[in-house]
Amino acid sequence: MKNLLPLLITFFIGAIMMIEFFVVAPWAGTVSGLIRSWTPMITAFTVLVGTANLILVHGKNVNRKALGWYKSILLLASFLVTIGLGLTVGQNSEPYLFIFDNILNSTGSTMFSLTAFYIGSSAFRAFRAMNLHATILLVSGAMVMLGRVPIGEYVSRSMPDIAQWIMDVPNVAGQRGIMIAMGIGFVSQCLRVLLGYSRRHLGATE
Repeated sequence: MKNLLPLLITFFIGAIMMIEFFVVAPWAGTVSGLIRSWTPMITAFTVLVGTANLILVHGKNVNRKALGWYKSILLLASFLVTIGLGLTVGQNSEPYLFIFDNILNSTGSTMFSLTAFYIGSSAFRAFRAMNLHATILLVSGAMVMLGRVPIGEYVSRSMPDIAQWIMDVPNVAGQRGIMIAMGIGFVSQCLRVLLGYSRRHLGATE
């Protein structure tokens, strides 16, 4: 019963949403609007559950002196300090904004800058003419990069136009193919969840 009830709830809510989207049914619009109004409450509940889970997991790491337990202390301390400042002095206070502007934004920028190095290393491995596909990728990438910088016009005056054609025609065609495949995969996965074939959201393994 504990697995059947969530499956039934998922099926009926998904069916109502699909009926409201594809069929003109006033009752379906009313019910779907009511379901959408539950979203803030469900979101708030999940935030509370996630907060409790974060504290429990990292609290156990500190208590057991697990590998990297000092990182858990730092996480919990920063979490509690930020929550305390937000609840006591407000989110527009100087200490809270200092944490947000000088710590959170700085760490986020650092993570994005590290991502750039990973992208560069991946591009270096991919841009090797090992086969026909890699050669096409290498040539097209080089032409686009040359067409985007001033030196490309010195190589050929038509280089910017070639780069723009690559971005507008083959690139857009590839992106549309990827989006269509993603849409088909999304619909198939949704049907698997609605029909009960995929039960990973219940903790089951497939």
